[in-house]
Amino acid sequence: MSHQRIAVVGFGAAGFHGVKALRENGCQDPVDVYFREVTPLANPMLTTYYLEGKISYAQMFPFGTAKEISDRYGLTIYPGVAATGLLKDKTLRLSNGSQRQYDHILIAAGAEPVVPAFCEGSSRIFTMRSPDDAVKAEGFLQQRKPGHCIVVGASMAGIKVVEALEGLGVRCLLADAATRVFPLASTPRIAEEIEKRLEQKGLEIILGASLNAVRESDGMLEVELGETTVKTDMLVLCIGTRPEVGWCRDALDTDRGILVADTMETSLSGVYAAGDCAQGREIQSGKQTVLGLWPNARRQGEVAGANIAGQNRKHSGELLHNITHFMEMEFAGIGDPALEGESVYYRARDGSWEMEAILRDGVLSACNILGNSPVGGMLKASLARQGNCETKGLDSLRKGLLCKRGLDRALLTRLGGDRI
Repeated sequence: MSHQRIAVVGFGAAGFHGVKALRENGCQDPVDVYFREVTPLANPMLTTYYLEGKISYAQMFPFGTAKEISDRYGLTIYPGVAATGLLKDKTLRLSNGSQRQYDHILIAAGAEPVVPAFCEGSSRIFTMRSPDDAVKAEGFLQQRKPGHCIVVGASMAGIKVVEALEGLGVRCLLADAATRVFPLASTPRIAEEIEKRLEQKGLEIILGASLNAVRESDGMLEVELGETTVKTDMLVLCIGTRPEVGWCRDALDTDRGILVADTMETSLSGVYAAGDCAQGREIQSGKQTVLGLWPNARRQGEVAGANIAGQNRKHSGELLHNITHFMEMEFAGIGDPALEGESVYYRARDGSWEMEAILRDGVLSACNILGNSPVGGMLKASLARQGNCETKGLDSLRKGLLCKRGLDRALLTRLGGDRI
């Protein structure tokens, strides 16, 4: 029996879980893995924990070393070798100058942080997405002992960078071109409350001010934020990511990312894409969207790997969601807060948590929860079932759990009752 030749391009959450699903579904064919980094699979969400000293360097790599992963799943791994081109006969052009043709390819190349051209080349400007990023920032902190940092990007990533640096004694300014924190996940009312609490902790915030220019002067950075210029010792950029798809656009249908079917197959038969480079279905809108979420990357990778192994799996899509803890707060954003609908606000009697929900046609479509993330997890599951046109009712156990977590029965009925 002839072997199929399989390649995996990129080895983050999607690539790893794709390989794992391949093997779990009985595929024993040779697999070549290419990724531009020289370090093994890392979780980008852990970089700030390493920077603050809460975890070790090794703990940023949740699945072990490249050799351990290779031995476990029978892979041939090429660290430091990136794909630079894809031909329609499924030939990969590689950064080491070679070309190799495959029967199946899983593209899990991820995304790279957005860095404006005027920020490139400075030793005082950082991103915080990879272990290398964290190590570079750590070295700067140890050698230069900066007293002040500007973090551009009032996102989940940005606030975690602020938390880490403030914990190390570095005073921060948080800035964003958007007019509120967590602009893609928060409702205006909950964002305002978060901003108030952050400012009470002494954090300086500038919103509605785009990053226009950066200059180095007398050992400092001069950063133009809107019409304001601020001097700082260092700058961390958390202004979004760009899917790594430029190298394969000539062979595949792409938009912002690689367009995929529910099977995760691309427009080229035998080529699949998953993770931050793939544009898959978002449950509520039904549109193809790039969702930079670890759970989404994992599930897309699992579906792609199973299908390369000969199964017939589909990924039903992902719901926009963010649940994070930061600076003694916990926030859950479930669904798209930009959806139009009726706003319902609730504050717990003891003041320990609050919630703003968006209702469409009397049914919950999105919500923000500040201070009670377990409720967010339960409502996320309900909204995901609703988006997939599954049973919309809440069983008595789930209703009881929600009430136990402080969601009173009157509010539960107000949010759609048995229909969520």
